[in-house]
Amino acid sequence: MATDAQVFTEPRPEPRTPHAERVLASLLLPAAAIIREKGILGASVEDLVEAVGVTKGALYYHIRTKAGLLFWIHESVTNEGYERWLKVIDETRDQPAVTTLQRMIEEHCAIVHDYRDCVAVISEEMKHLPEDMQQQIRQRRTDYQALLESVLRRGVDRGEFAVTSVHHTASIMIGTLNSIYRWYSPSGSMSVSELADAATQHLLCGLRG
Repeated sequence: MATDAQVFTEPRPEPRTPHAERVLASLLLPAAAIIREKGILGASVEDLVEAVGVTKGALYYHIRTKAGLLFWIHESVTNEGYERWLKVIDETRDQPAVTTLQRMIEEHCAIVHDYRDCVAVISEEMKHLPEDMQQQIRQRRTDYQALLESVLRRGVDRGEFAVTSVHHTASIMIGTLNSIYRWYSPSGSMSVSELADAATQHLLCGLRG
């Protein structure tokens, strides 16, 4: 079994097996919850082990560094959001751009509902990552926003939207969507569908000329 000094100190370069991916998926929400509560700097190995319900050795085997844990949380949730948006764009490419945007907003709100602690960790803790990981994250976020920009541009080209800058408009929309976790509670009185309706009304009202 790994010692306390070894846990979260060494990289694991080899690809993960399907079994390892399933194990990691089961750790995602509890790991994010404890990190959100205590911060990545405040969460000890013991805190993480207790939260995710595995042994110290098992946690060490699957994710060896705190940076790796943070990066994995970001990649897991961002990749799912990216794939959902990509699917929506593909399914609605012959429909009005506003329809595509409505469904993209719905999917983003569903991500916030299902992974609220992960979204919070992604927003608040990534500053603690080394520069090379932060650069990868910035590139991934650029790719994510590019999907939104492509739909906005389609709407402008078809005369559906009147926006001065597609890039700036997309940045504002992404910023608004990413901040929802700060006030929305999945256990509160607003359902995820009501959240999506409110977000859609707010974000789309200024796009039409």
